[in-house]
Amino acid sequence: MLYESGEFEGTHFLAMEFADGVTLEKMVRTHGQLNTKQACDYIRQCAEGLQHAYEMGVVHRDIKPSNILISQKGGMLIADSGSVPTASRPQLVTVRDRDRLQQSSVQLSNTWGTAKILDMGLARITDGTENDGNGTDDNTPLTRAGALLGTPDFIAPEQARDARKADIRSDIYSLGCTFYYLLTGKPPFAGGTDVQKLIRHQSEKPYPIEQLRPGVPPEVLRIVERMLEKRPDERYQYPRQLVDALNLVLQPSNQGQTSHPLSNTPPVADTPVPVTASPAPTSPEMKTVVMDDQQSDSPATSLGTVDLKPQPLPADIREMKREASPPNPSRHLFTINGVHESAVSSIALSPNGMFLATCGLDGKANLYDITTDEPKRIAVFPSPSAELLSIAFSPNSDYLVTGGILNGTVRVWRWDFRQSKVAEWGAYSGDHATLTSLTFSPDGTKLLASIGSYLVHWKIRGTEASAGTILRGHSRSIRHTAFTEDGSRFASVGESRKIIIWQQSWLRLTQKIVFEGHSDIMTHCSFAPNRNILATCGLDRSICLWDLDNPKKETTFHLSHHQDNVRLVKYLGNEGILVSIGEAGHGNIWDANTNLLISSFQLNPQLTVAITMREDGTAIATGTNDGKVAVYQLTVPATQSNLTQFA
Repeated sequence: MLYESGEFEGTHFLAMEFADGVTLEKMVRTHGQLNTKQACDYIRQCAEGLQHAYEMGVVHRDIKPSNILISQKGGMLIADSGSVPTASRPQLVTVRDRDRLQQSSVQLSNTWGTAKILDMGLARITDGTENDGNGTDDNTPLTRAGALLGTPDFIAPEQARDARKADIRSDIYSLGCTFYYLLTGKPPFAGGTDVQKLIRHQSEKPYPIEQLRPGVPPEVLRIVERMLEKRPDERYQYPRQLVDALNLVLQPSNQGQTSHPLSNTPPVADTPVPVTASPAPTSPEMKTVVMDDQQSDSPATSLGTVDLKPQPLPADIREMKREASPPNPSRHLFTINGVHESAVSSIALSPNGMFLATCGLDGKANLYDITTDEPKRIAVFPSPSAELLSIAFSPNSDYLVTGGILNGTVRVWRWDFRQSKVAEWGAYSGDHATLTSLTFSPDGTKLLASIGSYLVHWKIRGTEASAGTILRGHSRSIRHTAFTEDGSRFASVGESRKIIIWQQSWLRLTQKIVFEGHSDIMTHCSFAPNRNILATCGLDRSICLWDLDNPKKETTFHLSHHQDNVRLVKYLGNEGILVSIGEAGHGNIWDANTNLLISSFQLNPQLTVAITMREDGTAIATGTNDGKVAVYQLTVPATQSNLTQFA
């Protein structure tokens, strides 16, 4: 509640109610999923608040668990066993260890507190209750055409397309995502990048609640399903309709109703306390699946023995002339349509340039031979019905590693494509767990998986891996990791805007350097060969070059010349070249010694959701949100001439 506003000696102020409590996001993160009756009550209260806002002509546009605070008279939420404890860090454990643990669930009493909707910073004023969808934002710079307002995990499809089109039904959709979060402990589309989440809100249904949380009554499932309809006309049209539906569930009439009162039983704990990482893949529990050609629409071809050590490139890429400043250093080689039914979540080029691998949200992973004039699909991953999110080639062995989300857990598989076999390397469960990247060390003896805000580190010998070690240090999701040339150190960057340099100490992996990064989410990083410099890029459209001997903002070199979010930054071996590429396909080539721009190029301007580059920079592969894959040749310019004109 706003009590007063005014000005005092040139400073404008707002005096607001102090609400003592916790947000729904913190409550779920601390105690896990809420029991069904409690979740229904909180959502009912929020709907009542949204109805009042609607009647006042206000659309919130950022409804999410962290913007809903639960306050209680007396300043404390009361649990059956005492006060709610201090929030603990999210946990990540292996599924095998989780199944061996038991954790007592915190059950709040019937005095659950009052839900208060916070943060009206993105709200807009409509023309009134009867013309809610027709309001304009012509005088509001925040809602210019094409601007993304809202949080990708909880945003309505129509709001993601144009924030000016958001009306009260958009808030109902976001509240439905919040309802899903309270019941399952995760948002409807937890995996992938922000772009992938926006796409999935447009075209996919979330994983069924009843499979993540058995026992939720059908009446509640129907309410959530209606709130999450893609078309606004198919949702509840007003919050009051949602209030009425939830009142029937919470307090069903004794006459003419088939519903039964909801039990107050808390859910089964989904996130145990931290324990050791998963057993090594040589344990008896490791499963091996032999690929059945009939399982895919493209039979696998016998590959025989494949040597993945660096070899000459295919004919189209083989000749690489070091021109001083080519007018267009990139050349489109081919595009493959229909690789995936939805967005390409990850793409990889083999070290020798012979193979292209892709994976997608449709649960498929494909391997293509790109040495022929027409790319040929030669193997298909035996799909486990997972949302596959990342894929990577082993640098010196003929296998791939891929991973994604299956039945609510993150899983990583080794794919021996030559033998058409799959073996699971680990399964992990945790708050907001998703898989954003898989990174091998240059010699192939180490593997990093970014799982939510955690790293899992494996030591590899041949095709066998040690038990994965869980590393903690980031507070939010990690987006990318990179090894130094000798593999002795690695960096991790992501949504927390924190950069961590990890190094093996005498006993274990430790955080060697920790410092703050960009002003927005960081998407990629790369170490300079033979120099103690790390390049990072992100959604603030900038590239930062950090001196790791003194990693401070005042000693950082910034590279501009990007007009869109930067998705990749990469040093090319010992070539003295740094390449950066944005999500709209614009790329820049920099002299790594002088930090001068020496050339630019343009790939397909269609929104790029997955991108990779060969270590020597001679080939680039991109994937789009409609399942297409394109490969480009890149001619790396010389670095010793014609630099000044590009500065």
